[in-house]
Amino acid sequence: MGMTISKISNLIEASPPGLWFPFYGGLGDILLRCYQTRFWHCLEAAQDRVGVVVASVNPYASELFRWHVNRRNIVLFDLGHALAEFESQGLKGADLHKTLARFAGLSWPGKYEDFRAQPPADWKPTFFAPDYLDDRGHVVFHPFAGLEQRALTAEQVKDVLAVLAKLPCKVYVPSRDFIRFRAGSAAHGAEELPDDLELPENVVLLKNLSVPATINLIRNAVAFVGAHSSLVLAAACEGVRSLALYPTFLAEEFATQRGYAFYAAFEHMTVLPFPDVDAKAVESWLQAVFAPGDFGSHEVDGRWVRGTAEWVIEHGGSVNVDWCSPPDFLSAEDIATKRCRQIRSSAELPRGRFKLWRINFENCAEFGDDDLVALTSSAQGVNTVTNLNLSGTAVTATGIARLGELGMSLRQLNPGQVASSGDGLNRIAELLPDCKIVAM
Repeated sequence: MGMTISKISNLIEASPPGLWFPFYGGLGDILLRCYQTRFWHCLEAAQDRVGVVVASVNPYASELFRWHVNRRNIVLFDLGHALAEFESQGLKGADLHKTLARFAGLSWPGKYEDFRAQPPADWKPTFFAPDYLDDRGHVVFHPFAGLEQRALTAEQVKDVLAVLAKLPCKVYVPSRDFIRFRAGSAAHGAEELPDDLELPENVVLLKNLSVPATINLIRNAVAFVGAHSSLVLAAACEGVRSLALYPTFLAEEFATQRGYAFYAAFEHMTVLPFPDVDAKAVESWLQAVFAPGDFGSHEVDGRWVRGTAEWVIEHGGSVNVDWCSPPDFLSAEDIATKRCRQIRSSAELPRGRFKLWRINFENCAEFGDDDLVALTSSAQGVNTVTNLNLSGTAVTATGIARLGELGMSLRQLNPGQVASSGDGLNRIAELLPDCKIVAM
């Protein structure tokens, strides 16, 4: 289907200095260019330096390129401020492109036709993000939109969340602190949940998750529910089953699938108008789409794992974690490095699911038997801890006897002062026959 990656790479390498790829408009415009043209496809294949001009009214759109997997070959020109100025002068289309190119000191290549072609049908863009949220089998709920009249009202948000609270999976609500003004009035609404809203237990608000991480979150979801915004465009392009709620003043646009409403024709997309739609309609859609057991299940309730990790950190210890589902863009070396990093702050814990494999209380002199009992209670159901270090603590043989309640996952233990007695070591060996004892 069209040019291969190798041919695209050759074309880029053979191009004269100054070849650049333009991405301008709102975040939705840029995402559509990532999915529907060869521009992003070419950037992933580029073996030489190429210029990228990002001129967006959304300042966070440039995150897609600042953290691009091939960013070492990208020279990024972030010209959002210039776009606003040139648009105010009435420039549009090719004239706007040429003016932005001249502003960046780039030549106008004038040969975009090959790049405007559709990418391969089985290809998906790779979005790298340092704050990748490691999870699967969740639902993304995004009630916000660039324009306030396209976003769900506070009451609608509460009604939909009451339905989503019944789901047997996590529900993530991504939001950004971004208000844009045009001609003295707000042109981009604030992405905030109602002040008096108490989030259901399975709902997680993700404030200021990067754009690449948000797209990955949608890609790994089993469903998307949200307003007519840039994120629903990503859900449509990713093939994620979605319920898009649009305002009634866009009824004709959706009836004819014009403009950004093109996705209304996709089989995996359901579109409903509001305020006509209510929570019952949302619930009916969920019941029709998801059969029992269709949602991704967690082997261990993530709340137990996170709660245990936070408890350890609050009591002076550190933890090591594993990715539940390492993203494809991480190398084996990257994964190993992350696994070996000791986490001493709750803020450093992954935002999504993770496995807790090591707990370390080394030199926590005040950590004693009662604390170990509390740890085993907190870690109830967490059967992935294979390494425990109690060196330099006040734990005694009596406390060690409770370790069996952590489950039979322990494979290495430093029991601290208990190791000073032969009887203590023998008792540990009886309790944990498959565990290696590391005596100081």
